[in-house]
Amino acid sequence: MSITISSNSLMVGNLFSSMNAGLLGASSNNSFTSSMLGFNYSDYSSIRNGSYHKLLSSYFSLDDVKPSGSVTGTDSASKTNTTDKTEKTDTKKYNYWNYWEKLPGYTKPAEESTSTSKEETSALTTLKSDAKNLSEAVDPLLAQGSKSLFNQVSVKDEEGNTTKDYDTNAIYKAVSGYVKNYNSLLESAGESNVMAIRASASSMRDLTKANEERLASVGIKINAKDHTLSIDEDAFKAADMSAAKKLFNGTNSYAYQVSTKASAIESHAQYEATKANTYNNAGNYSYNYSSGSTWNSMI
Repeated sequence: MSITISSNSLMVGNLFSSMNAGLLGASSNNSFTSSMLGFNYSDYSSIRNGSYHKLLSSYFSLDDVKPSGSVTGTDSASKTNTTDKTEKTDTKKYNYWNYWEKLPGYTKPAEESTSTSKEETSALTTLKSDAKNLSEAVDPLLAQGSKSLFNQVSVKDEEGNTTKDYDTNAIYKAVSGYVKNYNSLLESAGESNVMAIRASASSMRDLTKANEERLASVGIKINAKDHTLSIDEDAFKAADMSAAKKLFNGTNSYAYQVSTKASAIESHAQYEATKANTYNNAGNYSYNYSSGSTWNSMI
């Protein structure tokens, strides 16, 4: 697509080129980052090979404007022919990207250095959210000392006698939250197009499978079809809470190991987000870009 625009667009182009000159004048190394603008060549390479490249290449290209306004006519009364009038406009080709290549010290980035995530931005956002939610659900279960959910508290029975026992209601609530968030992450990560994310999800699933008997002893079962978890409230509260503590409390526990895998999935999703090279539907940089907010405020 090519768009014909007026000379006002050249003013926009000059603004870009003047900013480019300031950037490139600061350093001749492609790895530099401007302290003023926070822009780097990695972002530029990503932009150049993405949808924004196509937009600017079209917007800043001027087609040759053909002569227009030619008027010919004959006055039948006077039999006098009018003179052809042709209005011509001076034109020149303008390409924004050429400004980068012509400035001193510029070295063209290697095309193969630009990679694009195989995952949609919306999917990466969901993955990051699910992974974070699972890690946060595990945190109270891992708490130690006075904040531990597995501390025994004073409990009154139906006859009014006070004894020391686990607060099964509080523990069940926390474990139930864990089950819910575990299932959400397992689903979103298992459907990912990114091999590293799927591998972490598979490892998490295998870890749960390895603890199947222990989980069943506290009322938690694995769905054979989709590997999700389900928890029976009555069975859990009637179970031995010391067994539940071994599963969900401590640095060597099942819950701790699942949490580390959730953190790995979140890291993979964040890494994939940095590889995306597209704009959001509002025409602004998505959260994927490190320099996005700077350019949004200037353009």
